[in-house]
Amino acid sequence: MDKEYLEGLVGAEAAEVIFAAHTQELQALRCSHALSMAVQAAGGRNETAIRALIQESDILAAQDMGAAAASAVEGLKREHGYLFCTPVVSSPGTGTAIPARTDMQALGKMSMAEYRKFRGR
Repeated sequence: MDKEYLEGLVGAEAAEVIFAAHTQELQALRCSHALSMAVQAAGGRNETAIRALIQESDILAAQDMGAAAASAVEGLKREHGYLFCTPVVSSPGTGTAIPARTDMQALGKMSMAEYRKFRGR
């Protein structure tokens, strides 16, 4: 929004207030978009839950919102991995990789011998 045009419509004092609110709203939208893109890139399962655990004020204060959002999401991914899709999960104690629930086609491609070995029978 052009500040000079707004001053001509409502006056300088009111234009300053409106322009400040507009700038703040624009920053909030940029923060929201940066956070959405970071969650999507990290494979987030529930964006609302992830947003609830992230301090958006830290991202708003950052010079580069995209990098700050990506950093916050990666930190959350390390702490709360269950909020993110993981393509392969390691079976504890066996050293073998097992298909994650999101990759059900991999289970369908297993032979019965591979499945028995996977299940430990």
